[in-house]
Amino acid sequence: MTMKRRTVFLIVLVAISVMYTAAFASDRTFEAKPFAVQVYFNGKHKALDSSYFLFNHAGYTYAPIRYIVESMGGVLSYDQEEGRIEVDYVAPSEVRSSGNSYASNSDFTLKINTEKAAYKHGEMMRIWSTFTYHGEDDVTIEHRVPFLKFYIKDRHGNYYEDPQFTMNQTDQLSHGDEFLLNFNYAAIRNFDWQHRASDEDGADSADAILAPGTYKIGVIANYSIDDVAAGLTTEIEIHVDE
Repeated sequence: MTMKRRTVFLIVLVAISVMYTAAFASDRTFEAKPFAVQVYFNGKHKALDSSYFLFNHAGYTYAPIRYIVESMGGVLSYDQEEGRIEVDYVAPSEVRSSGNSYASNSDFTLKINTEKAAYKHGEMMRIWSTFTYHGEDDVTIEHRVPFLKFYIKDRHGNYYEDPQFTMNQTDQLSHGDEFLLNFNYAAIRNFDWQHRASDEDGADSADAILAPGTYKIGVIANYSIDDVAAGLTTEIEIHVDE
């Protein structure tokens, strides 16, 4: 049978910088109306954070750039002194896995891959996961959206796990069908925010770059077949150097 691949995000990455300087006068204003629409990335719905809004003005839709960039697996930074926004984002190129881990049962294999076991501080990490069906007969699974979710934990017990919507989705799979998910850098920012919020001083900002240290990056796949729940989990260890 022909293998089908359900791609959530591209698995490989190349860094670029996008620079923007505001061209409007500081006193220029215009009216904009809230725009009640849902946004999908590669066919997957991505809910806006409660602090984000979409607006419509003169036929154009305005969206928070951080929401767009991080929903597509990129990283955004802002230099206030230079008035510059920088975006590092995913783009197709060839990549080799130098480290991986997997868990499997009689019908499925869940695998997580990393390009490197050790990354430099500030270097973007290429990590992705696949969930493959290797049974012979077609099968229908039910799962939350998104299906695969990553988690991050450090040696101090700090932990963050990607959220899922309460809605369920069904997929019919044939032999060789595969789900693929690229590591979302919004998870790092949320991990950092959650970690800082646990400190006494709280948190008013968060970074999309892991601090130097050792981390476990894992992936979870929970599903059910004929109302029988099942799941697989696997993780890798990575180091972030100074």
